Amino acid sequence: MDLTANMGNGLELVAGGFNAIRWGGDLAVDGSLENWTGNDPDSWDVTENRTGEITREASIVTTGNYSAKLNTPSGGGNTVKIKQDISGVIGKTYRLSLDVRCNAVSRVLDIHSFVSTDPVGTLVESYTFAAKDTWYSLDYEFEWGANDTAIVIATSSSGIFYVDNIRLETESDTLLLTASM
Repeated sequence: MDLTANMGNGLELVAGGFNAIRWGGDLAVDGSLENWTGNDPDSWDVTENRTGEITREASIVTTGNYSAKLNTPSGGGNTVKIKQDISGVIGKTYRLSLDVRCNAVSRVLDIHSFVSTDPVGTLVESYTFAAKDTWYSLDYEFEWGANDTAIVIATSSSGIFYVDNIRLETESDTLLLTASM
């Protein structure tokens, strides 16, 4: 049985019937978006401007029974945002993972780790959809900074977006190897 590892910046390769678990505890509360009161996800703050709206979706999901449907009709000023405040540790590495989908191509979903644009936090990403009605799994690794305060998923692009299975995991201080034979 062979075990090969490059420990330069975390584990790079493990072979010979072993799996490495680099990421630990999920800090996102109800990241699978299963718990709702009316049209609001219980553990997430919702912002809807103009005619943009966020609702619970039961027929288009990746895990569990529900996803969040972010609807931004065409026309100026329609924006939607879901946010969850997080108390991260400055200097620690995190991985934000989420599943996203849109009903149109070339639409943009913004993903970041801060609430206000002043000051800007560490994670600032915009994802542009290449295909419609296709689920994409996104992963972002970043170091938590002094201005990072939340997980924020927002858009002002016209379209219908779906978000599911949001995870914010911390980098594990220890490496766990498990056999997979």
